[in-house]
Amino acid sequence: MLSWARDLATTCDIPAFIGFNASSIAQFSFLYHIPFLLSSGQLNPDGTLTDVNQLQRLSGIPGVVDIPFSSVPWLGIDEDRSESTFCGLASMYDSVLDQLDCILFNSFTEMEKEAVEALVEETGRVKMAPVGPMLLLYSSCTTTAKGESPGIIHAGSKHVLPTVNHGEIRSAGGCLEWLEGRAKHSVLYIAFGTTAWLRREDLNALARGIEASEVLFLWVVRQDLVRGHGSDNQSASCTAASAIDNILPVDFLERTKGRASFTSWAPQTRVLSHPAIGAFLTHGGWNSMLEAISNGVPMLLWPDFWDQKFHTQQAVEQWKVGLRVRIHSYCAAACKEKIDKELTVHDHELRHADAPLQLYDAAG
Repeated sequence: MLSWARDLATTCDIPAFIGFNASSIAQFSFLYHIPFLLSSGQLNPDGTLTDVNQLQRLSGIPGVVDIPFSSVPWLGIDEDRSESTFCGLASMYDSVLDQLDCILFNSFTEMEKEAVEALVEETGRVKMAPVGPMLLLYSSCTTTAKGESPGIIHAGSKHVLPTVNHGEIRSAGGCLEWLEGRAKHSVLYIAFGTTAWLRREDLNALARGIEASEVLFLWVVRQDLVRGHGSDNQSASCTAASAIDNILPVDFLERTKGRASFTSWAPQTRVLSHPAIGAFLTHGGWNSMLEAISNGVPMLLWPDFWDQKFHTQQAVEQWKVGLRVRIHSYCAAACKEKIDKELTVHDHELRHADAPLQLYDAAG
């Protein structure tokens, strides 16, 4: 829920009775309880830990699992802005509730039953309504002439280039053609949303891990995927193949030829629903996470900033629908280990465990 939307409505004398929170109920509750974390002595007024031990978990919030301090949303955006961001959050959520009658959440009760029930009991005055996963509304949209739902969310849609399969340039969406005929659960889908970035050294480690794992993979490579390597660095005449090749390690396309497809655009909901997809390597954005859960696809989580670390913690420890790749730093061997585990061991563990199956059934 964006606080500026409420402020804008107030400025324009527009009544605002219903709010919409695009993130999880648990994260909303966590941020709402910042005053409690301060009064209980867990946090300093500037949003830092009272205990210098950075592995400390913040606890005591009803319905929310204990969260490591390293996963709080106000860290990792900009170190110079962390304190001001925290101070804004500390006062925002209670004032939001004072001005609303109802808050809609892009989530569903079966996944966050404890969090929503605890929040409703504590606040009392505001109705909480989980109305997600919103992506399921897309399937009811009328398809376009291209056979695509107009409501579909495309990974990397701001930086579109044709798909590169086996070194050949195809039209956008060719990745779906590439998936046809692949064995069930054999392909790793990799996408980092529209705003998550990787450092060059982390991208190289990920690429080496993928190469060493020898899995089939489909990778959405945005032109701005690497920090400081945006579309402005690409010449107007740059081809799709050379643009993607410039972002990835030297000769990576050639070394993975025959088992990989690269694109800067993908119809993500359609890709995740394809039977060939065995796992999803994602930044852990809330929409991407809901899309994976709704399609029963286990995740490898590589969070970057804001809510991604928080939701990764929930996915791994509470919902048990994925593994975390990124903890403090990356290395190729660690990437390979997690990829191998997700596409082999997890094919018969995570996909058939009670908790993920219950979420999949509830989301559908």
